[in-house]
Amino acid sequence: MTSEYGGERRSTGSSTIALLYAARTARGLGDGFAAIVLPAYLVELGYSPFQIGVVATGALLGTAILTLGVGWLGSSRPLRGLLLAGALIMVLTGVGFATLDSFLLLVILAFVGTINPSSGDIGIFVPLEHAMLASDVDDKRRTLIFARYSLVGGLSSAVGALLAMAPDLFVSFDVPRYTGCCLIPGPQRRSRPAARLSVLPEASCIASPHFSA
Repeated sequence: MTSEYGGERRSTGSSTIALLYAARTARGLGDGFAAIVLPAYLVELGYSPFQIGVVATGALLGTAILTLGVGWLGSSRPLRGLLLAGALIMVLTGVGFATLDSFLLLVILAFVGTINPSSGDIGIFVPLEHAMLASDVDDKRRTLIFARYSLVGGLSSAVGALLAMAPDLFVSFDVPRYTGCCLIPGPQRRSRPAARLSVLPEASCIASPHFSA
């Protein structure tokens, strides 16, 4: 059996499908986690609900435009190359959100990047992976493959959202000064009530009597 990726025909097997499932799982974990933590992170930076809404709106609009562009390029470019480009953009987006503090820069980054403000899987990866899945299986197994893909995505997103409570869980087990994976660099923090951000590791430490200085 052969499949076509942007004009290149290659022999395929279950390995490609397994890799797509793995990628969907990893992305679902990140999307579910970010859907809970991202608003709390922006609140900790000192932004108002309106500003947070602007960031989310910019992310959704940018994602829609980028997805249309990928759909236009997908018929003439190798799908693997587009997936790798999308993965690189995702990494750069994550690094940018972790290091930038300017509201304008965050809005621009949300628009041009791949940040997902919702727990659902949206963006450039879905149409690309759907195209690859459709070309990798025969007609009889296609519905089953897509059903498993959707199931993996839904379950991983749910687990990712559940993992957002991990910092509070560490505090409940008296883990001493759990600040090693704090999501917000100290110099960039603005004065905000710590109790409102118990989802964040260091904020949990501050709010808990177990972590008093």
